[in-house]
Amino acid sequence: MNSAILDAATLQPIQIPDRAMWLQLLLLSPLLYIAWNIISLWRNIAKCRSMGVPVVWIPIDHRNFFWMLVQGYVWDFIDSYHRPWSSIPTYIRFTRPGWQFYDKGDTHVKLGPVWALVTPANTFINVSDPKAIEAMVNHRKDSVSQVEQPKQLEIN
Repeated sequence: MNSAILDAATLQPIQIPDRAMWLQLLLLSPLLYIAWNIISLWRNIAKCRSMGVPVVWIPIDHRNFFWMLVQGYVWDFIDSYHRPWSSIPTYIRFTRPGWQFYDKGDTHVKLGPVWALVTPANTFINVSDPKAIEAMVNHRKDSVSQVEQPKQLEIN
């Protein structure tokens, strides 16, 4: 007896994709993800350059799920060579959790009081000028926020 999976609506046999299609899908997914990251990074860099501040980019967001899984091993490997912090390439250096403590303000000395850290997912503006920080804190309600505020749950 030949058994087949039938569509419930039409009672016609459902074709199950062959292995080649699954292999193509398996290979295509990472390529599409990498392409999306490159396009997003390029777009975010273009936005930051329009602000006129120095830009430092990293190819993967430090909050990326995959990176959070492997970063401990990567940093253990890098730390095993006992390299000085300044010799680590910037596209790796700023992915370390707590990089600000290792950097100790060296990037602000090199790039100035305001610079942008750009990732495919986010842009982080780093400011070291005390007057600018005070103005931002005192006038934070004047700036436009794109974060949606949650609405109160209305129960009738």
